Amino acid sequence: MRRDLLDSVTDPVLKRRRSKELQAGSVQQQGQPILQASAAPRDETMAEWSGVRMTKKYLVELCQRHDGYRTPSVNDKLYLHQQGFRRLDPEVLKEFTGIKMLWLQANGLEKLEGFEHMPLLRNIAAHENCIEKIEGLEHSKELDSINLNRNFIKKVEGFEKNQNLTSINLGNNAIGPDAESYKAVAENLPKLQTLDLQANKIEDGAELLKILQKIPDLRVFYGMGNPFVKSFRHYRKRFVAGLPSLRYLDDRPVFEDERKRCEAWFAAFGPDEDLEAANAAERDMIKTIKQEKRDQEERRVKAFDDMIREARAAHAAAEAAKAANRTVRPSESSGP
Repeated sequence: MRRDLLDSVTDPVLKRRRSKELQAGSVQQQGQPILQASAAPRDETMAEWSGVRMTKKYLVELCQRHDGYRTPSVNDKLYLHQQGFRRLDPEVLKEFTGIKMLWLQANGLEKLEGFEHMPLLRNIAAHENCIEKIEGLEHSKELDSINLNRNFIKKVEGFEKNQNLTSINLGNNAIGPDAESYKAVAENLPKLQTLDLQANKIEDGAELLKILQKIPDLRVFYGMGNPFVKSFRHYRKRFVAGLPSLRYLDDRPVFEDERKRCEAWFAAFGPDEDLEAANAAERDMIKTIKQEKRDQEERRVKAFDDMIREARAAHAAAEAAKAANRTVRPSESSGP
């Protein structure tokens, strides 16, 4: 089944590339090389490739296609998306030492590797691949964001050395149902601000909330599409109230008014889950918020009226002073 899945990912890419190369060959000018990648032989010794084999020449030409440079170490971006690669070759990648942004999406990759010589790497886009395990990131200490959406990952791991991570996208994977599979998001990631775990298999909303509360500055969280969203009653209210730094939850932002309402609701809800008291507390908070806004508007109107009144008084005083000056000057100019 995995071979069929990999073929479904990479074979269309190979067909498109062969078509493009044939077109390029028909109009090739003298002295201009055709962009080519070597297709690996389909025998037992090269079964690990079984798609497009990564070569230095091909990566250099890809860099030039995207306005990069022929010298591998000078490039800071590497566009390897939709190329039909089924694995990364560390021997080829080791010369690309200046890479900061790496695009790997929509290949057939089963493993992350080859980043040992990329100390400046900050962003990895490896979504839409066949990755089952997070690994190979121990040398990427400057990593700021990683996108592993739409893979086959079952557990959050491999981020022990990536303490500068601020954004992790693990949506549409197979994480869950137990907390052991995702508790690592709150370990050794002090700068994490954005976490996407939507459309996984997480079932325990209360346990997930406890884990997320250990993240000191979590601002954006996506959890929709998990089983717990339906089973964990009042999911949004509980998460907004329980995560003080949260600014965006799922499909909409968290505004200050909503936070006040949710905190009042949750305080009354309590461990006894008194829904009637919680709803009453929320209604009271809504009234308080509306009254605060009316009072604030009245203060603004009063401040504006006072400003107008002071300006008119100052203008009247200035006009009176001018009139007095016009009256005094003729008498001063007349002689004895």
